[in-house]
Amino acid sequence: MALGLGSTLSTTRNVSTPGIVTAGLVLKQNYDTGAVVPISDGAAFFDGSDDYITMGDNADMGTGDVSASCWFRPLTSAVHGATLVGKQENYNVNALGYGLYYRHSTATVWWNIGDSSSGARVNEAIADIGSSEEQWIHAAGTYIQSTGVIKLYLNGVEVATATQSGLGTLNNALDLRIGYSNAYYKGNICNV
Repeated sequence: MALGLGSTLSTTRNVSTPGIVTAGLVLKQNYDTGAVVPISDGAAFFDGSDDYITMGDNADMGTGDVSASCWFRPLTSAVHGATLVGKQENYNVNALGYGLYYRHSTATVWWNIGDSSSGARVNEAIADIGSSEEQWIHAAGTYIQSTGVIKLYLNGVEVATATQSGLGTLNNALDLRIGYSNAYYKGNICNV
């Protein structure tokens, strides 16, 4: 798994399932490699109940540009509104920070930024891009501060855009997290 977000990875609990341990992170390959072509040499598996990865209070973006991306494979019965990767409490439109989210109840990916008083959010249902749950999907969100343009890409195609100029700082004291923010993600995430 290539996180690209620093080298101080940690898990939030001990994991007893066998896996590859790297810098305290357990990488689980909970898929049949004969049936699925792995996106990377390993993917983190999240059980939807209490698994997530924290990077600590890193990756504050101030008032600058920000982008986030990952490959994910959601499992059916995933919890509604779970973070794929983000530094934000939830996906309310003005929540302080930024995040990529997956909402199981509508099979929708959300990209959200906010400064606690204003923000922007774009979303797209994965069925609209020809994907379905339990398939690997690539999600990326971008925000260009100088233009105020926020974009969401799914499987390399721009699917949603909005404009929100004049945002203040996106900095907050929250941890940068993979797989959790107010709800736990269920499925695999890799190449964050």
